[in-house]
Amino acid sequence: MFPINTATAATVRDAIAQAERTEVSVAKGAHITPSTWQRRIHGRTSFTVNDLSRISADLGVKIGDLVDTIADKLR
Repeated sequence: MFPINTATAATVRDAIAQAERTEVSVAKGAHITPSTWQRRIHGRTSFTVNDLSRISADLGVKIGDLVDTIADKLR
């Protein structure tokens, strides 16, 4: 796994928890299939910018905030 995949997955999981949502509801809201979601949320493959955009919209957070958190985790 690549560090950016791991950092992105952790950031998405944290944002979901903070919003008191479930992974299933966010995956559905972001139009990501369950199998693709599982690969991405466990860091095996990367989230796309479009994925992050849809996830942030579904959670009601700014995509820039997600990206900033990902960058912080990589430092």
